[in-house]
Amino acid sequence: MVSLLKNILILGALIATLGVGYFMYVERNSALSDASNDALADDIEAEAAAFLTRLNELKNIQLETDILSDPRFSSLSNFTAPTLAEPIGRSNPFELN
Repeated sequence: MVSLLKNILILGALIATLGVGYFMYVERNSALSDASNDALADDIEAEAAAFLTRLNELKNIQLETDILSDPRFSSLSNFTAPTLAEPIGRSNPFELN
């Protein structure tokens, strides 16, 4: 009878210790998660602000297309050599000869 009571108390203490440990682990992770979420939100906000700044800079760019109608531009010739069409490999590369 004494050994049964002793075993029950040891088991109860073990379960209580595991419960307290689990509770502390979960609380620590949630505190770290909250801190990392705040830092992540700050990073996202800073990146969004930088993106919007660059977007506004790009919207203000005005391209002048007057050069395209200039006769000197129109008189330019293309001296590149045309590429010759070469046959593509076998129709079925896994086919044995």
